[in-house]
Amino acid sequence: KDKVNFLAQSGGPLAQDFADALKHLHIYRNEAYHSSKVRPKTIRTAALILLEINCRLLMALPIESRWSSRETYETSWLIERFGVAAIRPGSQGLQAVVDQLRAELLPDDAVVRATLSEHLKDRLAEVTRQLDFIAPFFSMDRDSLLKNLPSLEEVREEPAPENYKSKYSSAFLTNLMRGIERLDKSKKRIEAFTRFAAVERDLEALEEITSAIETFLDKQIQMASDVARGK
Repeated sequence: KDKVNFLAQSGGPLAQDFADALKHLHIYRNEAYHSSKVRPKTIRTAALILLEINCRLLMALPIESRWSSRETYETSWLIERFGVAAIRPGSQGLQAVVDQLRAELLPDDAVVRATLSEHLKDRLAEVTRQLDFIAPFFSMDRDSLLKNLPSLEEVREEPAPENYKSKYSSAFLTNLMRGIERLDKSKKRIEAFTRFAAVERDLEALEEITSAIETFLDKQIQMASDVARGK
């Protein structure tokens, strides 16, 4: 995080929107490495966004070339792969390499925008379904349930955070939807991913609570069913 902030500071080589996207991608990396958590519906898009960021850094950061073999530029892998003889900071050769990588691998902005938007809409719809499933058990409507949601720790029967109070309401869901609408208006894929990340951070915290409550209720229903059948 500190390294990214350094690269994004005033006059640095990394624009703030790229920095925000990179920090969110680092969360994905930590989840996969430390917790074996992978997001299959967005992993490809996330990987391609990382490639786009790397392309930006490749153009912005100084490069020092080293050649360990005796081959000449004319027979080097650069010519074979990209049709350029050398890559130097800001050079046409480097730009040609970056352009080719982008053309071969990166989807256009509209595809990224649509993929991320549909993913968030599906997740928001699932949270709404969970809330509507949970609410009757507490004799509440959706808004009342949101305002009285327990902490994730309480659901897990762990000590609750001190002075905890639910931050959720119907207005919170409305703001998530507005965030998705802003994503839909993004012109560039990095902008789309940055707006996606902002919505995902807020949505994910609510998802964890509603999923934990639904799992708890499902277990209670199953236990009651087993008792009723004499199991």
